[in-house]
Amino acid sequence: MNFLTEISRVKELMGVLNENSSDNRIIYYNKCEGGQGQIDPKSFIFNGKDEEGRDVIKFIKEPNPEYNNGDSKSMPTCLGEDRPFTGRCFNIISDVATYEVDCETKKNLW
Repeated sequence: MNFLTEISRVKELMGVLNENSSDNRIIYYNKCEGGQGQIDPKSFIFNGKDEEGRDVIKFIKEPNPEYNNGDSKSMPTCLGEDRPFTGRCFNIISDVATYEVDCETKKNLW
């Protein structure tokens, strides 16, 4: 039984590590001009879940606007309200950064 407990603990820890890594998941935002653009994966980390159980990302640095051939160029206006991203959090709905949430409480700010 102790062996199974240890396996469960390792699986839990691996889930936490995966949740904090943005390397293997593409996250998008809705462009003002229509369609979706990719967000620079080196600019954010996963930061838990919001009150609805959706993933939350936290920007750890400003995203590169030229990421993926300029896919992130309209991000500051369309997603960011022309404010810096570093330190801000957004919930993820169907792999799209959608609404800004408080980074501590994960509650929607809208």
